Amino acid sequence: MPFRICEFNESKYFEGIKIIGTIEVMSLQKRKNVRFNPDPGTIAKIDSRSIDVFKPNVSALVQNESYTGCGLVALSDSDIRAGETYLVQVGELAPQPAQIIWKIDVDSEVMKLGLQYVKS
Repeated sequence: MPFRICEFNESKYFEGIKIIGTIEVMSLQKRKNVRFNPDPGTIAKIDSRSIDVFKPNVSALVQNESYTGCGLVALSDSDIRAGETYLVQVGELAPQPAQIIWKIDVDSEVMKLGLQYVKS
């Protein structure tokens, strides 16, 4: 079950600290695969409405890639939730199911996502 971190009550101990967002996390496991930078301008497309037929409604920049998943930056979409599985097409790869492991709302308009590909 996801939980939120980075939320706290303001007090004299936290004066001057600006909260830039909240994060939903599915697990706190260490990375098992090396991350690498994608080709410049690599785009991922997400279908947040269906897992059967791929009709993407969200586009995102690919921040990093690995054998088992990727990190994305996109405009915020309230339909995308940590723990859910969506069809995702990264670059020229075929669409495949991926689970949102974490979601960070950077601000009201931008989110970062950590995806793990679902083995079929």
